[in-house]
Amino acid sequence: QKSSELVVGGDECNINEHRSLVAIFNSTGFLCGGTLINQEWVVTAAHCDSDNLQMQFGVHSKKILNEDEQTRDPKEKFICPNRKKDDEKDKDIMLI
Repeated sequence: QKSSELVVGGDECNINEHRSLVAIFNSTGFLCGGTLINQEWVVTAAHCDSDNLQMQFGVHSKKILNEDEQTRDPKEKFICPNRKKDDEKDKDIMLI
């Protein structure tokens, strides 16, 4: 199945077309997507918090390695302190 068939009205993008996209993994595999908002921070959903996070930059496909991919371990994570953990949609934001 082509990736463009997975999203209604979507098209596969060119390699490195969206350089701010980040793939976030834990020890079991792909967990979430994120966005690089400056040279130091990635924003993602707080419900993506997990032990052993790794971030991959430059990923175009989870199946095909891109020579520009870089993997980084987070130094810090910040989650909204008033977030209600039992409500996945409440203040669901995390900075890594």
